Amino acid sequence: MNRQTQNQGYLFRDAQAEDTVACKRLLSEAELPTEDLSDTVLEHFVVCLAHDEVVGVVGLEPAGAIALLRSLAVAKAHRSQGIAATLLSEALTRARACGVATLFTLTTTAKQFFEKHGFAVIGRARVPQVIRASTQFRTLCPDTAVCLVRATTDVDWVADKKSEAMTLSVARSVALFDSEFYCAESVLQAVAEAMDVTCKLIPQIATGLCSGVARSCGPCGAVLGGVLGIGLVLGRTSAQQTIEPAYEAVRMLLDRFEAEFGSSDCRDLLGCDLGTEQGQIAFESQALCSRCRNFVGRATQLALEAIEAHRSIESIPMETRDECQDQSRSIPIQDEG
Repeated sequence: MNRQTQNQGYLFRDAQAEDTVACKRLLSEAELPTEDLSDTVLEHFVVCLAHDEVVGVVGLEPAGAIALLRSLAVAKAHRSQGIAATLLSEALTRARACGVATLFTLTTTAKQFFEKHGFAVIGRARVPQVIRASTQFRTLCPDTAVCLVRATTDVDWVADKKSEAMTLSVARSVALFDSEFYCAESVLQAVAEAMDVTCKLIPQIATGLCSGVARSCGPCGAVLGGVLGIGLVLGRTSAQQTIEPAYEAVRMLLDRFEAEFGSSDCRDLLGCDLGTEQGQIAFESQALCSRCRNFVGRATQLALEAIEAHRSIESIPMETRDECQDQSRSIPIQDEG
């Protein structure tokens, strides 16, 4: 690949051997590891140039369908210009071109940046061995570094790529599912974040709805997570408010999901009963988790589109988002720790 793009006067291109010294200097200034940086490693790096000077860099270490995203840095004089986001976008483009479906990364300082761009925290033990065996993971990054994951190809089907925000929300839900959350939890969390709803009961209120309502062959947990997400935004906070926007949005979500997948029932979608040992064995042996991954991303998109299609000034009181947090404080649950 020999790709070049321009954005706001900056040139983004594949790194070349002659960029090695500049990349090392930039990474050293950002206090990022450089010990394993070589001309060969730079094969999957992207640099950002300003007047022929390297002012930004990011790299990939592909390993089949997965890759480690590493060495993301921007020169101090050029920060707050959107360079880091563009470098990440360029890395995602190259990852997809290489057949990479999932990215992992480590960071000690940029957790919020990566979460904003669709990544989710994942426990180190859940990271594939080929990534954990990399020099970056094994020796160069400290044990205190946070590990995050994000899907790449799984968000390609976002309808018409309507907006970057939608793409990021779908990627976020899939990343949550790839970490330590289940279907309903992942969708609810992603929808809540997209709608800027903060509530300490999220995602825990969705846990019992996962796996077809606690492996009872009920509705798909991803769909139910979307229903909860719709309720967060279009649901009532007083008996005098209308139910119609929420009902219509939920029906829209269900109709569109069932039209695409043929059902919204967990057993129908997976072809097995998760409440039985035989069904759980089939789930593992047939890698049915990949189907759930797709349901999570799609339900997130459909829920957000249903919200946008049905919300109005009358149906969303300005105080709703604050009330969610206030009401959660009135419910006697045990705080963490």
